[in-house]
Amino acid sequence: MKICFFTGDITRSGGTERVVSTLTEGLLYGNTKDQFYILSLEMKESTPFFYFDKKIILAHLDVSEELSPVEKLFKVVRGLRK
Repeated sequence: MKICFFTGDITRSGGTERVVSTLTEGLLYGNTKDQFYILSLEMKESTPFFYFDKKIILAHLDVSEELSPVEKLFKVVRGLRK
């Protein structure tokens, strides 16, 4: 099974990022079959604030602020489909 968590920016130090870190670590413990992904709209830093196991794949859509809301929406939808 593939499990993906979707968030705004996984490199921040907020509560959402902490909960995603805790959940993925808990689900990963003793689990050798499933694949875990964390997909962010953007990553302003090069590494996340919280620890993530190397088995967890981090990816981002890189939605820039210069885009119009409609362009952002289309970019997010394309990225999620991919």
